[in-house]
Amino acid sequence: ITEATGTFFGESPYPETSAAQQSNLASPWMVYKGLFQKMQYTEIIRSGHKVDGVTFAELLDDSGKTMPHSSQLGSVATITGMTDSNKDKTIAYDADIGKTHSNTKVSNMEDFVSLLKTRNTASPKTVWAVVHLEDRPANIQVVRLKQNPGTGLLTPDKIFNSDFSADNGVIATCAGSISPWNTHL
Repeated sequence: ITEATGTFFGESPYPETSAAQQSNLASPWMVYKGLFQKMQYTEIIRSGHKVDGVTFAELLDDSGKTMPHSSQLGSVATITGMTDSNKDKTIAYDADIGKTHSNTKVSNMEDFVSLLKTRNTASPKTVWAVVHLEDRPANIQVVRLKQNPGTGLLTPDKIFNSDFSADNGVIATCAGSISPWNTHL
């Protein structure tokens, strides 16, 4: 591997159980330009975490109010999300998530995240995460991040909810991209 040119990643483990499917699995190493580097997955924020009183991934209706968790809707069926191949059991889409958050709908469908450097000259080291919540109805949240200058680790500082009510909302915000000029697409 030390003679390698190009980029190579170590193999990530395959998630064979529901618990493994809910965990974060990543390659433990990579080779870049012939240099071996250890890697580690570091979670920045998880659905339901609060930052300064705002819940990450909590979905809001067009008036800015929280939406009820499916367990509060009575006759409305919960959307099924995945099946554990080792068991004859289907895991509900939002079976657990949201119940501990005042029974409001909290997304577990973060799809695309763009990390953007600020253009503000007053705070040139600020990093922003634009997060697509691919639900129906959907939303996009913007998270202001602080970066530790010694370790480089990012931590959430503030969460901003996007308001698409003037456009009648958004649905299933899926893939995204970052432009060459550092803007979210």
